[in-house]
Amino acid sequence: MVRVSPGRKLLERRIRAAKEGINLLTVAQDLTTLRKKGERWRGKCPICDNGAHSDACSLDDNLGLWHCFACGAGGDLVRLVELWGPFSVSEAVAWLGHTYNLDLPERPDSWFHKQSRQARLRERLQEQREMVLKRRLFKIALLPLLEDATEAEIRAAWEDFKRISVWAFVKYDEPAHGVTHE
Repeated sequence: MVRVSPGRKLLERRIRAAKEGINLLTVAQDLTTLRKKGERWRGKCPICDNGAHSDACSLDDNLGLWHCFACGAGGDLVRLVELWGPFSVSEAVAWLGHTYNLDLPERPDSWFHKQSRQARLRERLQEQREMVLKRRLFKIALLPLLEDATEAEIRAAWEDFKRISVWAFVKYDEPAHGVTHE
């Protein structure tokens, strides 16, 4: 199930997605019995069960609004589920998403903008990590072999070594040193 307590902007997007994904009439008919009277739907209120007032609840599916003349409750799709539940607004939206299999956004737009802004930084960090690994490999594996070399030869070997991919040293078909697969 989706996260229940999103931030304000994300909640607004999720409410909009719920309203676009399912109409009020479908949900109201699942909660109570309605019949068409003129341009509106009328029936028993799912909130107050208005007993003798069997047509107290009025629903306008063109506007996406409902009102009960017995208890005074009314509103849109989310408000209906919120009062029927009783749920908070975010719980009502999550219930709609879960019950009617709606694709509700789970992350705000700002998260996607942040990811694209930070992509270059993540790439640079990855490059730096690879460079640190290369320095360690050079120091451990090659420098002891170059103990008789001049400073210029060591620098040239380092420049050549920097061009090699770090992943060339990783073998996936052999276990790492000291690691056994059981």
